[in-house]
Amino acid sequence: ATLPAAGALTVNGGSFNLNGNTQLLGSLNGNGGTLNLGGGLLVLNTTQSNTLGSSLGGNGMFTVQGGGSLNYTGNGTAFSGSTVLSNASLAVHGSLGGNVFATSGGMVSGSGSIVGNLFNGGVVAPGNSIGTLSVAGNFTNAGGVYAVEVMGSGQSDRLNVGGTATLNGGSVFVTALPGPIFPPRSTYTI
Repeated sequence: ATLPAAGALTVNGGSFNLNGNTQLLGSLNGNGGTLNLGGGLLVLNTTQSNTLGSSLGGNGMFTVQGGGSLNYTGNGTAFSGSTVLSNASLAVHGSLGGNVFATSGGMVSGSGSIVGNLFNGGVVAPGNSIGTLSVAGNFTNAGGVYAVEVMGSGQSDRLNVGGTATLNGGSVFVTALPGPIFPPRSTYTI
């Protein structure tokens, strides 16, 4: 199935199947049904906030770009392809399958789970305020920024990696949240 280039897609039920085709969207939203990429390419080129709670499937490529954002709250464990963020942000508050790539200008955040691997050349910021982003596979930081929030009570954002974490340069950016006073020499697991 195809839509006009840069069109809007809302999936609230049923199934939208790319059947291996390429589709460019300007907005993507919905809270039900299934979005199946097959082996196709889905490009969300957006300047706005989008929220998708639909299931994802297929083994294609999903690119989010254009300066906007996607809040993914669905069950995408059946998706085994790649998600690429380029000058856009992805908040994972559900489960997203496949590998996720944050390129320069791309950001991954949220308190959900990534079933595959996470590659960071942009920004990874776990949590939704304080929270944990889980990665079942490996995490590779290739010059990216790891941004975390901490509280005086000892809580902090965390990236929970099931495989291997490889740190190839980059930096850690820590934001101290207001609240309890920070004790001297505090240690945080991030």
